[in-house]
Amino acid sequence: MNHKKLSKLSEEEMKYEIIESKRCLQENGFNVTSFSFPYNEGDNNKKIEKIIADKYYIARTATESLMFFQVKITRKVLLMMINTKINASILHLKIMIIHYNQISKDIE
Repeated sequence: MNHKKLSKLSEEEMKYEIIESKRCLQENGFNVTSFSFPYNEGDNNKKIEKIIADKYYIARTATESLMFFQVKITRKVLLMMINTKINASILHLKIMIIHYNQISKDIE
């Protein structure tokens, strides 16, 4: 994986970058459920979005709202998910990086 611009890659290269980065992190003990678009682009490409939606629950760019896949999420569920991740990180003495950005208004 090389953190390439996904929109410049073939579909097979896109799949490799998206899927193998998750696999690599999981093999090193990380529970990966979200995806961040390299170079803040690619979120408007349906092929890229489909590959990500098959493997991740949440995706985001640095400037746009969260994209939710595979789940219907409410504000209460989202807060519970965040709280669970923070508690697990503390319990297992792992580092957690939190990036805050305003969540879209379409979440109930």
